[in-house]
Amino acid sequence: GELQADLKQALDEFDDAARKDPDFGDAKIAALSCVSLIGASMRMSGEDTARMQDLLVEWKKRRNDAETAAPENPRLYWVLGPDMMFIPPERGGGHAKAIEMYKKGLTLIRQHNTSSNDALDPTWGEAELLMNLAYTNLHGTPPDVAAAERYAREALSLVPYWHYVRDILMPQIRAAMPKQQP
Repeated sequence: GELQADLKQALDEFDDAARKDPDFGDAKIAALSCVSLIGASMRMSGEDTARMQDLLVEWKKRRNDAETAAPENPRLYWVLGPDMMFIPPERGGGHAKAIEMYKKGLTLIRQHNTSSNDALDPTWGEAELLMNLAYTNLHGTPPDVAAAERYAREALSLVPYWHYVRDILMPQIRAAMPKQQP
């Protein structure tokens, strides 16, 4: 309940920011993220499926709003990636689609970081996308442990002190590596 209340408050604030500046795509992307996280918390708590259907309609609208406002914003694909994991492949989602979203975002953030001269443009996103690619590759069927390690190392090269990647994800990747034959 507390998490959903916080997410609803954040959603209201992002909606307010988008009303004040309709061209501020990050506000619409963040609002989409809030709706996604509300849905995830509802799934984890086993909440009412009728409410989930209403939330899915809202998610689709907000995805369209975010894609219309900021189709080249790498953070859009960082937000869409996890959602794709919960959408069945026959409905346009799945593991491969999540990886596709993250890779598109990674390409865009790398292009953006070399082309933007606006000091107010957000520059975050590359390490986060790399971490998501590492996690998603590790948890694929079958897992691609080599790709997971490569992406995790790239994330750590950008943010060497990142606790989750360094102390949680990398040990999981190492544990999943095939054992070397003597």
